[in-house]
Amino acid sequence: MVVTLSNKSANQHGRATSQDGHNTVSLVTADTQSHINVWRARLFQFLKVEKKLLKMRRLRKITAVVNIVTMASLLFSIYTSPTLSPSVFIGLNIVLCTGLILYPVWHLLSKDCHRIRDELSSRFYASNHELDFAEDKISLIDRASYDVITFISVSDINLGRQAS
Repeated sequence: MVVTLSNKSANQHGRATSQDGHNTVSLVTADTQSHINVWRARLFQFLKVEKKLLKMRRLRKITAVVNIVTMASLLFSIYTSPTLSPSVFIGLNIVLCTGLILYPVWHLLSKDCHRIRDELSSRFYASNHELDFAEDKISLIDRASYDVITFISVSDINLGRQAS
């Protein structure tokens, strides 16, 4: 749905005003190809950010598990008599230090992806649309009429089809 202003003069806020000062706005539905392509591009952008967010969360969890296992083996080696060779002990310390450096990086990147995804989601909500994740596809639904505007396949990001 595209909001068009009538050919009256526009005030400083972008609202059309008639001669007597009343605001007039007309709503026109536009199902043009370019309009659908804009929505598809936004869906692709949302899907890309969602996949990146999942990747960052996965990396953060893997780093946390590696840190815990490395720390446990180092503490166990220190608690008992030295059972690890010096090269293995130094290697575990390097892995632990790397993990301790990378964990905050993954956390900050996942927060950034989460923020971007929320911004995109709020744009869909502000334009009276919602996303539906079902049956291996993301569908864009107009909340006013519950019509599917377009959808894209989740399994293959390069495929995107119009709703028929």
